[in-house]
Amino acid sequence: MSKKETIYKTEVIHSESHTPDSHESESQGTESLHAKTHDSSIDSSASYQEGYQFVVSEGAVTSVAEVEHGITKTKLIKPYETYSVSGTDVLKTESKGLFQELSRYTDNNADGVYQKTAETEVLNITSATNTLQLQNVLAHSDHMKFVFDATGQIVSAAHVLRNGAAVNEPLNANTAFSVQSGFVVETETQGDAPHWEIFRDGNVDGVYTEVAHGSGPLVDLVGLAINLTVANPLL
Repeated sequence: MSKKETIYKTEVIHSESHTPDSHESESQGTESLHAKTHDSSIDSSASYQEGYQFVVSEGAVTSVAEVEHGITKTKLIKPYETYSVSGTDVLKTESKGLFQELSRYTDNNADGVYQKTAETEVLNITSATNTLQLQNVLAHSDHMKFVFDATGQIVSAAHVLRNGAAVNEPLNANTAFSVQSGFVVETETQGDAPHWEIFRDGNVDGVYTEVAHGSGPLVDLVGLAINLTVANPLL
C-alpha cells in the first residue's frame, strides 16, 4: 500500500494501549479493531529504568533500543515502521495492511529512557485500497446500533452480532457515548486514563462500524472523516 502523510494526531497520555509485538503477529485482514489487547506495559507507574532508547541524528531517528531488566537490546526498524521526532518526543508509525498504528514515546525525567505513553490504531484507506480486503476487515470489526433522543443524544446502545442480532450494552458511570463530527465516540474510564472507540455509519443504514481506537485525546476526527470518504459506502 502506498504511503501517504498521516492525517491523524496523538497527544501525550499515560495509559494502556496495544502492543506492537502482538500487532505484528496478527492478521490485519481479518482482525477487528475492537479485538486488540491492551499493553499493560503502558502505564504511568512504569519504571523509568525500563523502556526505549533512541539515537537521533540531524532530527532523524537512526537507531532504536529496548531497555529491560537493565539490559539494552537494539531493535531492528522494520520496513513498515517509521520514526520521527516531535518536540522532545519520538513518534512511531506502523503501516500494515489497512491499519495504521501511531505510538508516542516520552522521556519525562530526561534520563535518556523513553516510555511509550500513547498508541492509536486507525483504518488507513486510500483510493488504491482493495475493496474485497476492506470488506473483509469491516465484516470482522465491531458493529453497534444507537438510539438517539430529540436532541441527538444517545440514550441506548447495542452491539450487533454476526447473525444480525442486537445485544444491549448497559450505560453506566464508566461508559459514555457522544456524537462528534459525524462519529459516535465511546469512552470508557477504567484505570488511570480513558480508552475510546470511534464508530462511523458511512452508508446511513443505522449500523455503526468501529474505525479507530486508542487512549487519551482523540485522533483528528476531521482528518479521519476525510480519510474514510472512499470507505463510506461500506461502513
